[in-house]
Amino acid sequence: TLERYETLVAHMRATGARPRPAGGASAASVASGGTTVDDHRYFVPGRNQPGSAGQNALLLDRAIRDAPIPPNDPAKPHPPDRAHRAHLIAGRTPGSLVEELTGVTREPESYVDWRTALAMFTARARAPTHTWSRPSRRFPDRPFEMPGRTYRPRRADEPCLLAAIDTSLSMTLPELEEVVRHLALVNERARLIVAECDVEVSRIYPFSGTIERVTGRGGTDLRPVFAPSLLDAHGIDGVIYFTDGDGPYPEHPPRVPTLWVLTKPQAFGCPWGERAHLGTWASRR
Repeated sequence: TLERYETLVAHMRATGARPRPAGGASAASVASGGTTVDDHRYFVPGRNQPGSAGQNALLLDRAIRDAPIPPNDPAKPHPPDRAHRAHLIAGRTPGSLVEELTGVTREPESYVDWRTALAMFTARARAPTHTWSRPSRRFPDRPFEMPGRTYRPRRADEPCLLAAIDTSLSMTLPELEEVVRHLALVNERARLIVAECDVEVSRIYPFSGTIERVTGRGGTDLRPVFAPSLLDAHGIDGVIYFTDGDGPYPEHPPRVPTLWVLTKPQAFGCPWGERAHLGTWASRR
């Protein structure tokens, strides 16, 4: 970027040519005599759409504050300052930042009644269906008029669930580690497909018992996980979404049941799906 800038400066000094304002240039910029090629709208302070430069700047600032502090070096008695914290995440930009999870082998620190939570998926998957192969016992003399009922195969007792993990920078490392501990518990009762998502789905893979690192760490968008093509491609029976809820969600519910597992007590405005909190079980519509 700096090389390109210096090239433009050299060109302007040599030729006197200046960029002409595009249609998006602000009236204030033109009135003041300044000209810009565009209005730099993605860099406007306060713009917090998922993935925008404004939001990513705020998230990186939070990551610098939350970066782990290494033990003090005896030769350097002073604690690490902000510059040193920034060095700890240097080179790991939003959208490609990778962080290792080191505390995922312990027992979960919070409680969620997964047996009760997963019942919502298995109950729906094993709902009774009508069949003409089994006459109704209540009307034995009308076997061809009153259909019987049967249940779907027992395979549905272990549904295939999409475990979506919000890997944005608004999710702290302790929260992500706690999520992985809970995934190990869910894995005992269901077949899990993990989807890591910040503003887009960065990785999707079968859960193997643990997760060593996550990718993404940009802004937050809860919508990509519910794409019908993604759910259909993996035969998903339900979605468990681990998130702090700080991002846009689909306006309409997907075709499969959804359980939101919220990591922070802040308000979450999504009007559909069941909910639970890491710490206290509070399932509700």
